[in-house]
Amino acid sequence: MIRYRLYRAVCAVWICQTLTAQTAVSLCTQAKNVDFSAAKATKPNRTGAALPTTCGQGETFFLTTAPSGQNLYGCTAANTWSQLGAAPLPSSTTPGQVLTWTGTSWQPGSGPGVNFSLTFPTIQDGTCAESQLTLPYAWPAGSPVVLTMPAQYCDASSGTCYEPPGLAAGARITAAGVAVVRMCNFSGVAQTLPSANYSITEYGQSSASASLAFPQLTDGSCSTLSVPVPGVTASSAIALGLPAALEVGLLVTATPTAAGSVGVTACNWSGATLTPATAIYQFGVM
Repeated sequence: MIRYRLYRAVCAVWICQTLTAQTAVSLCTQAKNVDFSAAKATKPNRTGAALPTTCGQGETFFLTTAPSGQNLYGCTAANTWSQLGAAPLPSSTTPGQVLTWTGTSWQPGSGPGVNFSLTFPTIQDGTCAESQLTLPYAWPAGSPVVLTMPAQYCDASSGTCYEPPGLAAGARITAAGVAVVRMCNFSGVAQTLPSANYSITEYGQSSASASLAFPQLTDGSCSTLSVPVPGVTASSAIALGLPAALEVGLLVTATPTAAGSVGVTACNWSGATLTPATAIYQFGVM
């Protein structure tokens, strides 16, 4: 009996030591069909306020300081973390806008453009005419837009196509979903423009804005002001956002003049001297 009790005691000690030594179980090699669906809580990812400097391919990490919904990262290559999941969309967009993938994020780009047909009545030399249209998108007033004019105009009666010389046009968004196209004539003779197809493209995101005060302009004269616009190069295309209210006969255009600089030119075709009101102009670099 004594020998039996001693045997049981020795076995108990051995079992306890064995269980203690095997407390850390490898789920990779010692478990099968692991199911955590009934667990009270699971935390499969490491967490922290900063991504670790080193990682092995296949690891995941929950970044607590990232914006909500953008927290999960995966190690896609040695010591390289990449955000997992769908890329977030910009917080500020406009209806009908096209987003461009830069390789790391979605950024607002130019829209698809709105095509429309316009017919201008006779425009006397040195004057301007306007035509208003309703847009399918509620672009905000003052949005940077680009107007594309027809390559040529055609006379429906004779079938003759021609390009009227001495014409310049501009477009502005005067209210949500409302555009106005202004056509100015400085050709030396009256011009009548038949129906033709135009296009307005909205850039959607201003790179810069400026409050501009042009000096007094006599009829037929122009003035140019320089505006710093980040990202502009000599070959950049500029989408100009004109103020909703623009003096009759005033035509305003914008072109790059140097790296980081845009020249804004206001010309007076009103038939009289005018002083443009100080207003906010917006610039999109395309």
